Amino acid sequence: MMDLSLNEVETLAAKAARGAGCSWGEADEMGRAARWLARSGLAFAPMLVAFLGVHDSLARPRVVDGQLTATAPACPLATGCWLVDEAGAWTMVDLPDVAFPLLLLPFAARAARLAGRPVRFTSREGAWTLTALGELAGDEPGGVRSEGQSRVACTDDVPSPARPAHRRAALEEADLRVLQAYALKTCVPESEGSRIRGAGGGGTDDD
Repeated sequence: MMDLSLNEVETLAAKAARGAGCSWGEADEMGRAARWLARSGLAFAPMLVAFLGVHDSLARPRVVDGQLTATAPACPLATGCWLVDEAGAWTMVDLPDVAFPLLLLPFAARAARLAGRPVRFTSREGAWTLTALGELAGDEPGGVRSEGQSRVACTDDVPSPARPAHRRAALEEADLRVLQAYALKTCVPESEGSRIRGAGGGGTDDD
């Protein structure tokens, strides 16, 4: 197991997402999402590794007749950004079948904070309550939905206190190696021109 700070988690996740082909904006969103998951004590790395391996084959959701739909398993990143962008415009929304639905939790948390109301998130993998401050409540997951759809709904129930925040995250070495390999793709390879010009910090600076 490898131990990372939350800042390291966010940076690594963002670079890995960018290296896997996400836009810079999407990569930044994924970095923030990974940090939230790690801070909440949830294992972000296996989900992120799996998502990055297939993200370019996932559908972008779109609104048809007031309903969010997708023709294939939907991208959790794109779906989550829609949730945040439309926060305050919905009190309950049924989402299409979303791949890796737990990656939606950080976005549901931001939507709860923007709306200033607790939110209940239910998926095929369980149900969680997000406080009005966008924190994961301490209640245990429950109420698994049998169908593929997830649901996000504002609630007037008073959630249990938020879970204690984690300051660091433990990653399996195999997951860390995959994420680092994606992140390395953001580095510009050395070119013959850069070597001729002496680019980099290899020279002596006497100033």
